[in-house]
Formats: sequence, structure tokens, C-alpha cells
Amino acid sequence: MVNKEYEPEWEPGHVRDELKAIIRPQMISAPFGFLIKYIIPGVLLLLVGLALSKDLKEPYSGYAMSWNLLGILIVVAVLSCMLILFLFPRLWYDMQYCGEEHPNFTTWLKWAFTPKTLDVVEKRKLVKERSVA
Repeated sequence: MVNKEYEPEWEPGHVRDELKAIIRPQMISAPFGFLIKYIIPGVLLLLVGLALSKDLKEPYSGYAMSWNLLGILIVVAVLSCMLILFLFPRLWYDMQYCGEEHPNFTTWLKWAFTPKTLDVVEKRKLVKERSVA
């Protein structure tokens, strides 16, 4: 942790230590994590959306609309990737977490797109099969 480098006895979540982190510029405080995860991405998306809507009404500096569409496609691609990762968070995981001893890419991909609730159902089936055998 960054904060433990400056103060070895620092513990996250303790009011005294978090106040030290707010006051000292070398340390990272708890509000920073909240801001960087939730507030700043929303503000940036809002700013990009406002800029895109302005460019759709009046093309940027007289450029052709095709160049503006290229910029819009890039933003749409990034937002699509964010949506896919939001809907299927297991895509972030490494292959070692998919439950196979020697997984290949297709078994990992199958696992990544399987809802977690189905994993629980499959584990229950395996436990029942093992208890019967």
C-alpha cells in the first residue's frame, strides 16, 4: 500500500488514519478511491457526450462529418467494451480461475460468459453425484 510506505502503522478504515491521509499530501485518502471509481468517470462521460452532441449539430472546425463519425465510433467502441465487461465481469479473470486444471481459451471463454448462478447449480449437481457414488 502506498500509505504504509509513509506511515507503517497506518490501517485503512480507521478514522484517525484516514484523517492523516486527507491532511498529508503524500498519502491517498478514502475519498480518492470513491472519486476515481464513481464520480470522475461519470463526469468525463458527461463531458464527452456534450462535446459529441455539439459536434453532431455543427461539425468541429469545419471538418467533414465522416471524420466526426470516426471519433464517435471510437467512443461507441469504448463504451461497448465497458458494457460487455459490466455485464460479464468474469472476463477480467485469468484462465486459472475457471476451475479447469489445464484450461484452454475456449473453456475459459465458456466459463467467462456463464452466469455465476449456473456455476452454483453445477457444483450442487457434482456434490449430489459424488455423494451417490
